[in-house]
Amino acid sequence: MSAKHDLQAARAVETVGSCILLFGLVVLGYQTLHWLHDGFWSPLALLFVWHSLGGGDLAALPYAWLRTLAPIVLACPLSAALIVLGCLVAWRGKAGAADAAVRYEAEKLH
Repeated sequence: MSAKHDLQAARAVETVGSCILLFGLVVLGYQTLHWLHDGFWSPLALLFVWHSLGGGDLAALPYAWLRTLAPIVLACPLSAALIVLGCLVAWRGKAGAADAAVRYEAEKLH
């Protein structure tokens, strides 16, 4: 794959990460509006999304470490998980884009 394609792919990854981050902020804003309207915070956990998407029983997971880790991760707030995931994906795309841009410039010189 050429450096130009690597650069385009890295920028796409960065864009996807930014969209995930934005969606996390939208979820947080949605929860905040409901909190201001109702007077109490109604948390949305990843477990809710897991079950909404048809996720099975966590006890049926194949590995013991996964059965231990999954409830901890799925208890996290949805907005926080999306914001963190979005930042990590966007950061990875940004780092890949910087590396690919250097290689692309080097290819143009040769």
